[in-house]
Amino acid sequence: MATGRGHTVGGVHVRWGKPGGTGLVEASAGVPVDLEKKTAYFLRMHLLIVKEVTNLLRARFDMAVPRHKLHATLKKFMKTLNHAKKNNLLTTMQWGLLFSKYHQPSSDTFDVTLLAYLLRNICGLKSKSKWWGEPDNRKIPENVVTAEADIARLMNLRNDMLHKPVASLEPAEFEEMWDLAENVMIRLATKLKIQDQKQKIDDLKARQLDLVTAEMSIMSIKAHTEYFLQDYQDDLQYVETTTYLQSKVNFKR
Repeated sequence: MATGRGHTVGGVHVRWGKPGGTGLVEASAGVPVDLEKKTAYFLRMHLLIVKEVTNLLRARFDMAVPRHKLHATLKKFMKTLNHAKKNNLLTTMQWGLLFSKYHQPSSDTFDVTLLAYLLRNICGLKSKSKWWGEPDNRKIPENVVTAEADIARLMNLRNDMLHKPVASLEPAEFEEMWDLAENVMIRLATKLKIQDQKQKIDDLKARQLDLVTAEMSIMSIKAHTEYFLQDYQDDLQYVETTTYLQSKVNFKR
């Protein structure tokens, strides 16, 4: 049963983090239990992408398209955007964010996939760069540090997470993904003159590790993972795939 900003699962009260925080759960239980660390790694990586990567790409977009020029710029690229809509490169909901009948567009409402599409196609980047279409980060050479390659790397990480059969990461896999994301994000942030990006990443990782303690129960981890799956369902790009449905089944066991 829901209780304020938390809920009770299997006799364990699960409470969301402070408003404006990471959205992690904290839990209290009578007896500490072992953690499902692989699931915790997944949650850490998920938060890095949905929070910091999205904010960083938004900052890159806002630099290319100042907010007071957003509507005019979208109208300028109407042909490109119409083509994207007709070819299902933009969802109906994303189109509504760009061309609403009721309000002016704002990058604050754009999700990470919409930001990546706009950066590629209307922000002066090389839209035909081969790196946009390379889904395997291992095949993008380390010495290729263009904006196109780096944004592609981040989107590949996002897609890798989205298509995991279950919400779980091996420790080595987590470290490899986190290190890649961190290096790319700091590189992009440096170009944007964002001086505190490294601190933001470190704070997120440290807070995650601090909250995932022996006081968190297996049930609370599963409860939070179900919330992540719901968050995915609410995403603008949501498609009810077999993988998604199986993940829901696995974490209700």
